[in-house]
Amino acid sequence: MYYALVRPERQVRGLGHRSVCTFFLLGASLLLGQGCAARPYRPPPAEPILWQPEEQGLRQNGNHGARDSLVLPTRRARLSATRLGLVAAATDMIGASGASLNGRSFRPDCSGFVEAIFSVAGYDLSPQNPAQNQNGVALIHRYVLELGGLHARHPLPGDLVFFDETHGPRGARLTHVGLVESVEPDGTVIFLHHMQGRVVRGRLNRLNPGLHIDPNTGKVLNDYLRRGSSGRRLAGELFAGYGTVVR
Repeated sequence: MYYALVRPERQVRGLGHRSVCTFFLLGASLLLGQGCAARPYRPPPAEPILWQPEEQGLRQNGNHGARDSLVLPTRRARLSATRLGLVAAATDMIGASGASLNGRSFRPDCSGFVEAIFSVAGYDLSPQNPAQNQNGVALIHRYVLELGGLHARHPLPGDLVFFDETHGPRGARLTHVGLVESVEPDGTVIFLHHMQGRVVRGRLNRLNPGLHIDPNTGKVLNDYLRRGSSGRRLAGELFAGYGTVVR
């Protein structure tokens, strides 16, 4: 069943009426689809929130797609209201199979999920001159490339994360994309993505790219992104880079 981001007859705090149009709750209550023709929500200026994971700077052991040896040193970063809004919108979609916003339907796949989330903040992730032979993930990657936002370390909530070879032939480039939700103290990146028909959480740990579960703690470090007769591959093994769209 195709899931449209519509919340019928749900009261929004601060509004004197009910709305049957698309909306997300981004920190404070807000309405995206009043009249079903509103412009995409653009978060107002707000005091950025300090974000400081307590992870230690470690070196990754060499995994597929990694373009930098330094994984994630301790740092302080200010998360903008836009980043927080993107993460909140993506979290709201967990379990959904697709999205429709302001009359526009997005593909029920990983790239459609990411495009829908960024459209909430007024971003169109299409490159200026899209190539006809590129898939949705490659087009988003090209958009970020044109912005100069590709990198391989220091992910922040609201960043994109790209993967290779999640399906198709071995060596296939840029086959999957998700959105970073958080980074845990041990360096495990929690990301939201559309996988096997719905939006779910995934885990990526570049410090241990070939390890599914930590044998000492039992914690899942990397989820399987590729399954089937061609073999199973973990997120850490298929990592292809991060992308920053929103500062």
